[in-house]
Amino acid sequence: MAIKDDNRQAQDNPPLIRMDQGNRSPVVWNPDATDQIADFLSYIGTQQAASLADVSDREAQRLNPYLDAWGQRIASQPPEPEKRSVLTWARSLLGKPADVPAIDFSQPGTLNTLFSASSRLTKNVILGQNAIIPQSLLEHPALLALRNSRDITSGFMPETYYNNASYGLGFIQVKKRESFNRHYDQAFGMQLKRTVSSVSFPIMTMDDGMMRHVAAHNPAKMMNALQDIITASNHDPVHHLVKAQSPNTEIVENISGSDVMADIDDQMRTYVGRYRDDHPLSYENWAISTHAATWRTLRDTPAGEDLKRAVDTYFDELQRIGGALRHDPALTEEHRQNIIDYYSTAAGFALVRLMPVNDPLIVHAIARMETLAPLPQTVVEAPRKFSPEAQAVIDLYQEGGVSFFDDTRRPASYTAAKQVQLIEMLPDVTQMNAPAAPGSDIDTARRRVNGMDRNLLNILVKPSQIGPT
Repeated sequence: MAIKDDNRQAQDNPPLIRMDQGNRSPVVWNPDATDQIADFLSYIGTQQAASLADVSDREAQRLNPYLDAWGQRIASQPPEPEKRSVLTWARSLLGKPADVPAIDFSQPGTLNTLFSASSRLTKNVILGQNAIIPQSLLEHPALLALRNSRDITSGFMPETYYNNASYGLGFIQVKKRESFNRHYDQAFGMQLKRTVSSVSFPIMTMDDGMMRHVAAHNPAKMMNALQDIITASNHDPVHHLVKAQSPNTEIVENISGSDVMADIDDQMRTYVGRYRDDHPLSYENWAISTHAATWRTLRDTPAGEDLKRAVDTYFDELQRIGGALRHDPALTEEHRQNIIDYYSTAAGFALVRLMPVNDPLIVHAIARMETLAPLPQTVVEAPRKFSPEAQAVIDLYQEGGVSFFDDTRRPASYTAAKQVQLIEMLPDVTQMNAPAAPGSDIDTARRRVNGMDRNLLNILVKPSQIGPT
């Protein structure tokens, strides 16, 4: 079945990992700059005022190369036998939902149409481009006021700490309260219920002190390049298409077609159960795996070239700023190198979500890191002890023929030291791109990716025919 794509445009696609300047998510690179903070708050207001359909269509258009690559990847592999639980069979016998033809995933624009269908179904758009802000901005009085008024909600994972500083990932959900509709409640009878839609956008937070050090050296180009890298690594487009877990129960109640969400939830139980996010078979790690698998198919395309350019632009600018910091009398050379190392490692923090730590692009990034801020030789030479989770990932690489250590259990090189450092920072993420033995949980998770993609996205076929919001 080919799905008509009403959103796809004839002109060339915009760059996949960037939006034009008018639509770019904000980057606040100076925690003390009131104008930058005002820009961030203005962006929130713009999302609240914009038409949900316009936001969705613009994002689907930006993602066209990615969505088409995802569809082609699914189509290139034979489907697994459909997994249907007792609940699914019982519901199908009752005629909920009606059978629909399978999607022709190879047809350009198919997932673009489903992207928009998901927006209409849930009245929520999840954007894929990360804003970057100082950690302290989350506690800004204006942002707290919006949170207290329930105009926004937010959620953040625990911060990743590195060298006495941190990186964070999360989202802000901007609510749009649009109308009141009649709604029957068994306990209270006919009620007026407020319809809520929303736009969610991802955020990367960075250490305030580290940002202050570079603020005086015009870091906008560097930070925009980092934004491009973290946006490429962000798997929120997967979450948008398959909302097994909506960020807010108020949004869940808006969903027109509870059968669809019940089917998606049932497929989740069938494929991934109810594992914690750090388990290879979890829903979150399926999203990481399918996103990384799609990006691997984009490596030699313009989108892949954009990512490589963003990495080099980032390190070129970091090299310029690192040179300028040499003239700061308040900084010792050790402190300066710590600043450069923090920013260098931010690129690895993003890239390991897409590829193994020994991927040529990560190795290239690490080579750029070494020229800017070599780790002290004591770090390279010191024997290392790792958390059990990190050691398990290191063992996967060792078993796959990748050795990080010499005979004395010391990192064999700067590259090896950085690779195991990234594993230690993010063991639950790096495990998903590590070598995996046949039959292991990680191998099983990878083999299930296409079947899960196919079955979950097929569920959206029927509601893809519904009208605009």
